[in-house]
Amino acid sequence: MKLLLDTHVILWLALAPDRMSPAAAKWTKDAEDSGAPLAISAVSLYEIAYLIRARRILLAVPEAAFLAGVKRRFEVLPVSGEVAVFAAQLPSALHGDPMDRIIAATAAAENYTLITADEKILKSGVCKTIW
Repeated sequence: MKLLLDTHVILWLALAPDRMSPAAAKWTKDAEDSGAPLAISAVSLYEIAYLIRARRILLAVPEAAFLAGVKRRFEVLPVSGEVAVFAAQLPSALHGDPMDRIIAATAAAENYTLITADEKILKSGVCKTIW
C-alpha cells in the first residue's frame, strides 16, 4: 500500500509521536521498517516552512536542517496539473483549506492511502484514509 502523510502527521512523527493514533503509528513504522517509501505532498513542505517562519513551530535545529531532513525521509510528490484541477473540483464541503484539498486530491489521484487525523477528510470519502 502506498502511503501519503498529511502535514500534521509529518510534524507529529518528528516532534510529538505520542499524538499519532495506534493505527497510524503502526502503518508508518511498518512502512519504514520494510523500506517502503512514505510520501508527502510538496505543499506540506510549504506548510511546514510557513509554520516555522510564523513561529507556530519552534525547533531545536535550524529550519534548513529540519526541512532537509523531511525531504530526505519522505518521497516528495509534486502537485501535477491533474491534482490541481481535481482539488479545485472537489465538493466545497470537503475543506476550505486549499492545501488540505491538494493533499486529499493527491492521495485520490495517485492512488495513495492518506494518513490523517483531519475529520473533514476522514468523513469525505474522497480518498482512502488511515487514522
